[in-house]
Amino acid sequence: TLAWSHRPVPGLAAWGEMVLPLGCGLAIVASGRFRHGIAADRGLAWALVAAAALMMAELASDLSLRVMLGIGKQQGFIFNRPALTCLVLTAAVLPGLLRPGAMPRDRLLAGLVLFALAALASDSDSGAAAFGLAIMAVTWLAARVLPRLTLSAVALGFAATMLLSPVTGRLVDAGLPPALHEKLASSHTRERTDIWLSFGEAIMARPLLGSGFGTSSTLDRHPVAREVSPTHRPMLAVGHPHSAPMQAWVETGAVGAALLAFAGLAFLYRLRHLATRDLAPRLALAASAFAIASVAHGAWQGWWIAALAAAAVWLCVSPSERGRDA
Repeated sequence: TLAWSHRPVPGLAAWGEMVLPLGCGLAIVASGRFRHGIAADRGLAWALVAAAALMMAELASDLSLRVMLGIGKQQGFIFNRPALTCLVLTAAVLPGLLRPGAMPRDRLLAGLVLFALAALASDSDSGAAAFGLAIMAVTWLAARVLPRLTLSAVALGFAATMLLSPVTGRLVDAGLPPALHEKLASSHTRERTDIWLSFGEAIMARPLLGSGFGTSSTLDRHPVAREVSPTHRPMLAVGHPHSAPMQAWVETGAVGAALLAFAGLAFLYRLRHLATRDLAPRLALAASAFAIASVAHGAWQGWWIAALAAAAVWLCVSPSERGRDA
């Protein structure tokens, strides 16, 4: 799809940003040399607790230290990405801490990690973190009780979201009344709806093959922008549609979206072979990550792919193996 992008070189850079962490994660797993024990789980858990505490301290002080030193961006949203990274890695570290026969101190540490993450999600500017945590918790618990039904529900939700992405803006615009938009103003639901309406029109203009990989960042300067109504055209300049499924449709069309949907469903289908204890955290992570990606950041951003790759690498070691150095 780079071939019909209006800016193929930046598109190639975006592709590289996605492939680099993905390829590194795959290489680590394929090597078979990453075999961490429970000591590493404990270390990661304490790191997550420390990260959450530091972020909450900065937010509580209105970033006073950064303001005093005059460094970096001085808005609370700068912690949105770290908060989501902590959420993803929490799903990876909990199975080891809660393994069968785990020591009481490990279970207490697991509770501390969950408490710190919940506090961070409620305190940060990232509505996606709170949303993702809720999806993760519900999916994890449901998968422990009704694993096959939960797996089927997640697969159905995934497929429906991928299929309906081109009309997400219309559905949300018709389904959410103005009063609810006002109540959810901190989550920017009205702005997101307008963005989805704009990018939805761009999808309809190039439905089969899309506008080219990496074009979302400058879609307002793409020829497809002329085919979007003047009312919705300004929102094409926001950088990305704040929805990974929609971005896949915009950039790679129905063909690319279908291939990604097939890959996602194939992954979920493979999970059916796992025992319930192993299925629950992986399904919870998949559901949470997809829910976050469907309403938040850009689809191919390297930090997000790296966080998911790190969690996948961590989960490749079974909880029984992790207990060997306890």
